[in-house]
Amino acid sequence: MKNNLLILTALLICSCNSQQVTENTKEKTAFHLNSANFQENIKALYTDENLNRQDVDYALDSVSFAQLPDSVFSYKISNLMTDNLGFKLPKEDFGYLYKSREIDSLVKFDSLYFKSLYTLTDKNQKPVAYYASSRYEKAAARNAALQVFMRKFGKPAYQFFIGEGFNKCSYEWALGDRTVQVETSFGVEAVFSSDNSGKTGKYYLLDLLVIDNRHKDSIYMAHTLEVPDKIAYGGKLHSYKDFQLEKTLKVRDEFLLNSTFDAYTKNEFGMYDISRAETEE
Repeated sequence: MKNNLLILTALLICSCNSQQVTENTKEKTAFHLNSANFQENIKALYTDENLNRQDVDYALDSVSFAQLPDSVFSYKISNLMTDNLGFKLPKEDFGYLYKSREIDSLVKFDSLYFKSLYTLTDKNQKPVAYYASSRYEKAAARNAALQVFMRKFGKPAYQFFIGEGFNKCSYEWALGDRTVQVETSFGVEAVFSSDNSGKTGKYYLLDLLVIDNRHKDSIYMAHTLEVPDKIAYGGKLHSYKDFQLEKTLKVRDEFLLNSTFDAYTKNEFGMYDISRAETEE
């Protein structure tokens, strides 16, 4: 009996030590986003190991990160409308966008870990904003992650129920030197078993945007499109009204704050009130 107890104790100690080593490894290798000061060295941050060249250019897959030309990373904002009508956004060169591949525990914010990191820089390659994504298998775990921000920053300056069919919500905190936005939503995926039977399952997302307040206005302006009176399309000139476009548009991507949309902040009919969000257990 004594020998069995000694063996059990040894196993428990080994298990605890192994878990501690894993946590220490994650702690040391993760980029600590909550302590970022927007002076980080991008070349050092995005190592050859972590860069996903498929997010940049398939033709350059064999070229090392250090040898890639800066032009590969030039920041562009686009959607189907801008691409089809030939609009360039930002209108003037803004800077660069670097993307990591998805790697477990790549980024840390307080006690939370994220699996990817996008970094937007100015033309001098100094970071102006960071965007990190995380995924949870259970709603309760994702909801607990949201509470980390609530406890740390208090009541959000803005909180919206955006909906869009996936219970998308947005929370924003205006801090002294930075603005923090958290988006939550869910996704649905097909899950197949060994006997080829399939079912759908939910997963839960939490995305984090951190913006340097010194560049907040310039980031906003980079997403603002002044539509010309005449648009060349199909070999002809058309009035912008023919496309049912507003004269001034904001084009979304990961770095545009939801609070820049008047529809959300004015919330005239209450449709974006956070109280409308579905409760996820």
